[in-house]
Amino acid sequence: MTSIAFFRSFWDEVKQTPQWATMEQTVEGSEWHREANVAVHTTMAIEHYIGNTAQHRTEREQLMTLMTLLFHDFGKPEAEETLEAKDGSGRTYHRYAGHEPVSANEFISFVCDHEILMKKFFARGFGWDDIMKIKFMIEHHLPFGLKNVTKRQNLRNTVEETLGWAEQCFYDQLWSDCCGRISDNHQQKKIDSAAWIEEFRAMPTTATKEPKASAPVMYVLCGVVGAGKSTWTKRLRGMNPNQKMIVVSEDDYRFEFAGLNFTPAQLCEWTALPSMKDQYAMAWKFCFDNSGAYDKYAKAKLAEAVESGVTLVLDRTNQTRKSRGPWITAAKSKGYKIVAVQFYVSESVMHARQKTRNDKDVPHHRAHQIFMAMETPWYPVEVDEIEVVPPWN
Repeated sequence: MTSIAFFRSFWDEVKQTPQWATMEQTVEGSEWHREANVAVHTTMAIEHYIGNTAQHRTEREQLMTLMTLLFHDFGKPEAEETLEAKDGSGRTYHRYAGHEPVSANEFISFVCDHEILMKKFFARGFGWDDIMKIKFMIEHHLPFGLKNVTKRQNLRNTVEETLGWAEQCFYDQLWSDCCGRISDNHQQKKIDSAAWIEEFRAMPTTATKEPKASAPVMYVLCGVVGAGKSTWTKRLRGMNPNQKMIVVSEDDYRFEFAGLNFTPAQLCEWTALPSMKDQYAMAWKFCFDNSGAYDKYAKAKLAEAVESGVTLVLDRTNQTRKSRGPWITAAKSKGYKIVAVQFYVSESVMHARQKTRNDKDVPHHRAHQIFMAMETPWYPVEVDEIEVVPPWN
């Protein structure tokens, strides 16, 4: 079976899911999308690729690009906002700001929830590293507004090194997404997109300094609450029982800071609380209310950890480059090799596991926000290595 024939069969199964039905009910109606709904645009992008580009690509490239196009707007229904026009007309319109990472994380949730379907894709010679590549391409399928020179260069380096053999797929999905739509002034939009792609791919990549072979390692755990980070850390300890290791945990820091700074009355109230969840909630609020002092305390603890030169495990959600950046920068300044560990899990499993925890309680809406904000680490610009912890093998 050819890659395209396999994809059409795969796509037929996706069309039977609630996610596809929701896309069929989502109508953008903007100057960028005049199609009947998001599912129609997805179909147009796929058919444009098959009809115009696929014959010039390997079967492996074909399937990677088609999978990216299929899922690239999966997050639009979730990201939809209805706003009132500022012209005083009372007219409303839809906006989909930030739908790229939402689509990427909806893709991961879909993958984790549909094991049988995804194993058919894996049987074609693909694996979790390819899932990561697809997620990355979905996250960055609208890069045209990236103006900062340094960020553009970093993205260029990351596209080449993270995608490797699949780099052409990145450019093909950008072009097919642009062409496979009905938009105002469509011809000019195509000209602009083609020019951006040509300019971007012509940018020379810059060398990235590699850590020394003897460098200590900091593992940056990138995963939502309940993704398995603590279990992974325990396993790492078990595999290296004699290795010195420090777990850099903000949860621990919050407990420590609260315990050291509560008034006697607050300390009495805190220790009398019936569960660790309640204690965590009180400690978290105290740290939030005293964020300046807490941040100073946490930075001092991190500085102490990176000065140790031993293996570090950064046990946070680390969902965005911005949120994990200061921690990574601090470790790199001391010569650490940075290994990002991504934990893939579906949103439904995340919520189910959250209900069983007895140490802390993250509100459902907040857990959902965190899940949809998870960003793939940029290799080699941000991290020196990436590992994926899958939900099943």
